[in-house]
Amino acid sequence: MNIEKLKELWEKSNDKYADAKRIKTTYQTMYNIIYRGSICKVDLLDRISKFFNVPIGYFFDEPSASFTQKKKNNVAGNQNGITVSDCEIKLSEAKKEIEHLRKMLEEKERTIQILMKKQQFRSKKL
Repeated sequence: MNIEKLKELWEKSNDKYADAKRIKTTYQTMYNIIYRGSICKVDLLDRISKFFNVPIGYFFDEPSASFTQKKKNNVAGNQNGITVSDCEIKLSEAKKEIEHLRKMLEEKERTIQILMKKQQFRSKKL
């Protein structure tokens, strides 16, 4: 996790105690994570990201980073090396693939309708 990004957002706060309360944690917990390197649990990171209106992936390195950098970017408890950014990229690719397949299916249906109309026209002529 890139603590510097969290620190940058946190330090813009005018009332850190109130903000910690809105995140449903304590000022001390936030301080320990940012300044003392304490572990930030996934549920807390989720609340922090929602509070600051950023995706969870914001707190991690870019998906194009090397394998060793990606390893640091793992979601807590994730042992297979998949990052939040990786999931977002895969989801985006899957949505594009589905849209492409949908268009192909529509085109095939249109072609079938044209062929059926041609066959009906030929049948009427005979």
